[in-house]
Amino acid sequence: MSRKYAIFALSAIALSACGGSGSSTSNQGGTSSAPPFSSESSIFDPFGPIGGDSEEDKDEVELEDNADPYALKEVDKNGSLSYEIFPRSFFDGDGSEDGIGDLKGITQKVGYLKSLGVGRVWLMPINPSPSYHGYDVTNYYDIAYDYGNMADFENMMKAFQEAGIEVMLDLVINHTSKEHSWFKQSAIDFQQGKTGKGSKADWYMWSSEYRGGTYKQYGSTGCYYECDFGADMPDLNLDNEEVRAEIVSIMKFWLSKGVKGFRLDAVKYYYNTVVASNISFCDFLKDSLKDSYPTAEFVGEAYEDVETSFYPYWKSKLDSFFSFPTSITGMGKATIITTAKGFASGDDFSSQIASEEKKIKENGSSHYSSYFLSNHDQNRPAGLSLDGYSAKLASSLAYLLPGTPYMYYGEEIGLKGVRGNEPTDVMRRLPMIWDKNNKEGETLCPDPSYDSEYEKFDQVKEGVMDLLKDKTSLLRHYQKVANVRNRISFFKEATYEAVKTNVHDLLAYKISNGVKSYLIITNIGAYSRLFTLPSGVKGIFDSIDTACKKPVIKDGKLGLGAYSTAVLSL
Repeated sequence: MSRKYAIFALSAIALSACGGSGSSTSNQGGTSSAPPFSSESSIFDPFGPIGGDSEEDKDEVELEDNADPYALKEVDKNGSLSYEIFPRSFFDGDGSEDGIGDLKGITQKVGYLKSLGVGRVWLMPINPSPSYHGYDVTNYYDIAYDYGNMADFENMMKAFQEAGIEVMLDLVINHTSKEHSWFKQSAIDFQQGKTGKGSKADWYMWSSEYRGGTYKQYGSTGCYYECDFGADMPDLNLDNEEVRAEIVSIMKFWLSKGVKGFRLDAVKYYYNTVVASNISFCDFLKDSLKDSYPTAEFVGEAYEDVETSFYPYWKSKLDSFFSFPTSITGMGKATIITTAKGFASGDDFSSQIASEEKKIKENGSSHYSSYFLSNHDQNRPAGLSLDGYSAKLASSLAYLLPGTPYMYYGEEIGLKGVRGNEPTDVMRRLPMIWDKNNKEGETLCPDPSYDSEYEKFDQVKEGVMDLLKDKTSLLRHYQKVANVRNRISFFKEATYEAVKTNVHDLLAYKISNGVKSYLIITNIGAYSRLFTLPSGVKGIFDSIDTACKKPVIKDGKLGLGAYSTAVLSL
């Protein structure tokens, strides 16, 4: 073992004693890190093992112990931190004991989400669909049978509203299900050459000739239709005025029931990756609601890893886009994951975020960012050895950024899930674990055809109720991060300014609303550090004492424990 990794390991072992609950074998909040490739798994971890401080680094300051590092402070309301839910895998609460998560189950967990500090939830598709995932809709005005009914939805909305939590729905309008009545009628009308009023022939992308690429033949008719996401998901013709009017009607239907807005699925495929056309349609969606629902919000999924193809989408009128370049899939620069694992310096990360925030605001001052670690289309970080202190760091980095950062359900308990060699994303959408000793409400594998694979899967053993009892668990860390965030009411709209530290393991930045400002400093290393503060610091507003060490300001310097964050009033 090299001296570099030996130092890291010794420091980690010492820190695992923090609060008396650390464990070198736990993936919930301990210090273990799975190797990038082991005999137990054929999954390659692109990030490798956790990095460590250099040989020259050492503890620079003695800090007072904190026996309860994640103690929460009073907040007025939940803020702008968001939470993605796959209903089928969340909680089975309808009494059927069928192992399928549902809307009643989500309603029963609203209190948990509030205690987690969540201010917004994004529900993956809840409409009727022939698939387990729901991204091929058959009726945009109804609830999937497995999930409940409209009364269940309305009761859920009431519970969220009482808890002060906003709801965003997945809006899947690039395509529908092949089983949708629109498509069936469209096929008939196209084959019969029916056009004009009352015809749906032009609602989808039909052709009498094979155009290659994403076109598929409809049965043995000699007619072909476009389907970017497979034969079961035919693409809508978004230039058709009747289709556009129907989409507006769909949005108004759900907004009238109290939802805040929509997560737009597959934005870059609206017009086959033609950016200008995609942006134009996004503008249409936003403009169509400006009179009747002016506060409705949209967050777009423009799945782009490369900055040059990601930032052009911010020219649209949509409120936000998911920040793929800084997520787990980001390429080339300091991402949340590479920084949390010690491969990127704090200054590199701060400057990367500053650059992104600048480009976002240049395209519209009302735009806000939506950072995240992973989602339902990506391997879970915990499945790629992002565990222990690196998992805690990742949450501190992601969820103390401006905008409306999104956590993926189960992330707060270290839920695993990687696609591996399977031709499906099922393993990225596995059941939430609530209690190792009480399986009531726990769901089954979301796709029954993969039951056997799930049974062999090395999932977490401890759930929400177990980790809430542990003062230093990953879940308690998430609660503390959200608590700190929620005490600063303007986090969503905050401007971001990088502050250079010239220390690899320190990152710093300032957030402001033009009246109030805070300096946020995070130690991403395994040792306590000293940081010379700029002028104007009034004191410590709050802190996340991951290493169970209280930060201190003395002689113009901040002493900060390993893996910890201090928020300073300016």
